[in-house]
Amino acid sequence: MPLALARSSRISCRRSPSAVHTANCCARSRCSVNGIAALNKAIWRASITQKFVPRYPCPECDRGRLRLEKSDFRIKQPGYQHSDVCRDNPEVCSERFTMLLECDNIHCKEVVAVAGNTVTVFEVSGEENTEWVEYLEPRIMTPPPPIIEIPDNVPLPVTREIRLSFELYWMDYRVCASRMRTSLERLMDHFGVARFQVVRDPKHPIKPGKRRLLDLAKRIDKLSHKVGKSEFSEILHALRVVGNLGTHGTALKQTTILDAYELYEIALERLFDEKSKIAKAIIRRLKAQR
Repeated sequence: MPLALARSSRISCRRSPSAVHTANCCARSRCSVNGIAALNKAIWRASITQKFVPRYPCPECDRGRLRLEKSDFRIKQPGYQHSDVCRDNPEVCSERFTMLLECDNIHCKEVVAVAGNTVTVFEVSGEENTEWVEYLEPRIMTPPPPIIEIPDNVPLPVTREIRLSFELYWMDYRVCASRMRTSLERLMDHFGVARFQVVRDPKHPIKPGKRRLLDLAKRIDKLSHKVGKSEFSEILHALRVVGNLGTHGTALKQTTILDAYELYEIALERLFDEKSKIAKAIIRRLKAQR
């Protein structure tokens, strides 16, 4: 029975014709849902083949999209795997692949290195046909394509942690979520939310209190008081929960991580858009004093 070389970025995500259409029609990392800009999850769930690679956004420039040249793809079977065994039982074998994706912006031409393993499964195609299908599972993308857009005025320590989470996304969802949680801590630092609190012993109120580290939940609550809006608190607490699950080694699904990224993008847009508006209002007031 012939081996069909359809390859996917996540073995749990099969690419239906509608998914291909969505990925092709919405090549950017954002699309419109009911007129509202949203994270285009189809790009990150779509299958990968040598003939079709989702148009991931370039990690270097804002305009380019990544594409694969046939000559930049390579796949090889480890020598310890016996060809006759793999032919009769392809699901027990796994090949290694590498490919280079290049930005299509002629002024950029960034190159992203991709590497990973193959997984072969038995699938039904059509009404009666069955076949072995070999899928790709990328484990590394470097530099990583940006999953969400980060506003320009987001501070560098926050941006650095979010970008690192993009790279970890391909390796381990749990570690990715943990890094997103770290970026929340840096976000609290940027807004001047206290990291410590002084706790006094009620039995000895005269004695100096002890310095205790504030947990992220309390810091997020303090942020809502600083910015004067509770909606940020609800979003950031949801992200904190996902981050905590990853930090404690709880298995996470791709859909959970993508939902978290979508929420984070909304929070960053609103937080830093509001901050810009406040700054402009202050500037107007100061200029009016002349």
